[in-house]
Amino acid sequence: MKEINEKTEIRAIDNLFIDHDDRQIKLSLKKTHEYQPIELITITHFLLSQLQGKNNFILHTNLSDEDLNQIQKHFYDYYILVCCLLFKKNLVIRNAKGQTLYTDDLYNLFISKLKSQEELYARELTSNHVKEVRQRFFSSSNKTKNEEGLSFLIPCFDHLESSGLSRSNYFYNSIKSKGPRDIAVWFERLFTFNDLNISLPHIFYDLSIVINELIQNTHDWARTTFNDEHYISPNIRACTVNIFLENRLATDSSYDHIHEYLKLIHESKKEEIYSPERQTKLEFTNEKVGICEISILDTGPGMARRWLQKDYNDIEKSKEHLAVIECFHKYFTSDNSSRTQLRGRGLSNVIGIIGFSGLIRVRTGHTLLLRNFFRDKVQQSELQRGGIDFNLAEGGLPLVSGTTISILYPFVYTSNVEGE
Repeated sequence: MKEINEKTEIRAIDNLFIDHDDRQIKLSLKKTHEYQPIELITITHFLLSQLQGKNNFILHTNLSDEDLNQIQKHFYDYYILVCCLLFKKNLVIRNAKGQTLYTDDLYNLFISKLKSQEELYARELTSNHVKEVRQRFFSSSNKTKNEEGLSFLIPCFDHLESSGLSRSNYFYNSIKSKGPRDIAVWFERLFTFNDLNISLPHIFYDLSIVINELIQNTHDWARTTFNDEHYISPNIRACTVNIFLENRLATDSSYDHIHEYLKLIHESKKEEIYSPERQTKLEFTNEKVGICEISILDTGPGMARRWLQKDYNDIEKSKEHLAVIECFHKYFTSDNSSRTQLRGRGLSNVIGIIGFSGLIRVRTGHTLLLRNFFRDKVQQSELQRGGIDFNLAEGGLPLVSGTTISILYPFVYTSNVEGE
């Protein structure tokens, strides 16, 4: 039985192959806020890929009786379980003693909790029935969050329309159009209600554009099969936002590409992180550097399959990653419908925003792409020709379902909370 524990690196998960007939895996769970950048989404993406097309899958965990009580109260600390169980209801989850958890109860609990969270996105903060979620994310009196980190997940479970979870109120609203400005309001509240002063007055709107563009891509391209013959079920599209403050960032890990980026940010002078056109110098002392992670996940057809309109069996392994790179070419798409240019424009806009200090990582199909823009800033020629070069463009990895696009973006901040 394969295992993912606290020592398993992202690179090892990328290369972890499980035979199609193997229907169990051992997972040492951490709480959501305890994962380092891109760890949480990588594990979630891997597990969902194993669940797709398999029945009677068993997930062995390290959960204790005390942990089970915490799941009842703080479901957001166990987003991996939320995604996996709502993706595949017949998933068997076992605790550290080998006992099977009663997943029907958990399944219904997660649906109820997520619907309450949806109410938070749809209503004002004064709504009484979302008090628990409001306190978790937006309470200025809960100082522990500055030590634990700030994490939340916005999922769209396309197959759970009957439960009201197929379209998140964070992105969809029947009354008014949701867009970057609406998303930016919630982004800003994460910082404001946690007593953080940030040096980027435009970060909330800029990164909200990133979220909006990438989620729009999943709506247009990740809900149906590569040939648009039918909708995919089960299917998850999700956005995770993780705010990592300076004291939570580990820079000594052996995982090369991501931690090379984090170490570079950590060792740089604060003024090197400031962008003259975007950031305002803080008139505070004790400035620190944090990282915002935005990861967009879908379990759709995958970028190469969608681009080439072929199944993976008909795509040469040596050409798959080239097809994924083509998806980043500005205003260029293989689709002739009303959705034309949405994918190209969206990805091009994302690169334009993060291309001077961010990092992008794409995992789809058998392919991995990565670019460290803090070390290798995007060139104007790349933007003009619409083609983006990557530091890492690798194919031939074990297959994952759909796509994960992860963005890391640095910011300088000060905290009003003593001891942070």
